[in-house]
This record gives sequence, structure tokens and C-alpha cells, in this order.
Amino acid sequence: MSLSRAALRLAALLLACTLGTSAPAPAAESTPAPAAACDTVRTEEVAQIVGFTLQPPEETSRTAGICFFAGRSVDDQGSASYALVTADALARRRPYFAALARRCAGVVSGAPRAAACASYAKLADANDLDEYFAARTGSDADPVAGLGSGALATKTAVYVRRGAYVVEATVLIGEAFDLPKTTALVKLLLARLEP
Repeated sequence: MSLSRAALRLAALLLACTLGTSAPAPAAESTPAPAAACDTVRTEEVAQIVGFTLQPPEETSRTAGICFFAGRSVDDQGSASYALVTADALARRRPYFAALARRCAGVVSGAPRAAACASYAKLADANDLDEYFAARTGSDADPVAGLGSGALATKTAVYVRRGAYVVEATVLIGEAFDLPKTTALVKLLLARLEP
């Protein structure tokens, strides 16, 4: 497995570890979280957005709460993934982020892993979806046109904060993050989630 493919799989695994099943919305939340995230859009619909044939979401990924669609060759073609993070999923994943943050002990500022390690610490301390969203997007995120308020893009993903969940999505063409295609995937997800 090449380093780039290993990095893609690691990114998918890390995203998967932040997700879970839906939970009842708190009283202040008005948007329900969907129950079957990977059934929200069909593989063929995601393939139409990315421009090449995709495999259905892997069972391991689905179990972890992420819908990960791989092309024939992740290195050459790419992949697409999305997830819906709920408050219940966040509570279950907080210990995972705490463990990652502990593994970062001794990573100094400026080191290649420093930003990721700082992110793990913030995610481990996130007590609600607003804090989770802030930890995921950080200070280098930009608003995404066409997705409404609460939609931000980092260098690797689009995050949208809505009611009882956070939508996370990434489309990689080859090894490069594709913002327009990721935005199209998020628009399709939101259209299904918010009829």
C-alpha cells in the first residue's frame, strides 16, 4: 500500500471514529437526526457527482458510522465519504479522541503532527455539537457558498452544523480534495435530510 493510499485510509478511519448512530434530539434542537446515514444517498448518485464508478460503502465503515465510497483505485480515481455526527455519537467518540490526544504527548508546536494533535485535544473536550463543529473547523475554515449558514470548508472536508447533527463530507479526486464536488455531495445530503 503506498503512503498516499495509507494516508487516505487513515483519514477515513479517523473520520469514521467520530461518527455513530442517530440519537434523539435535545429539546432545544428542532432538526431530527436521520437513522440510516448510508441510505440517505445511493452509491450511483455519489458516483455521478464524483465522475467515476464507486463501490458501495464498506461494511466496516458503515458500522463505524461513515459512508465511505472508494473508486476502483483510491490512488488514481479517488473516493467520497460522508457522515452525520450526533450528540450521542460525540459522547461515544470522546474517549477515542482523548486517547489520540494522549498519544500526542511530547509533540512540539511546529512538528508535522502538531495541528492534528491540537485538534484531537479539542475534540476530546467537545461537550456538544457546537464545540465539536468548532474543533473540526478551527480558524482556517472558510464559508461555503450555496450551503447556507453553518457551512464551512477546511483543506480536507466540508462541515455543516444543523439542528441535531453535523454533516461531514469529503470528495478526493486522486489525492486532492475537491471542494466543488464535496459541496455538491453535501447539497444532495441536505436536500434529503431537510425536505
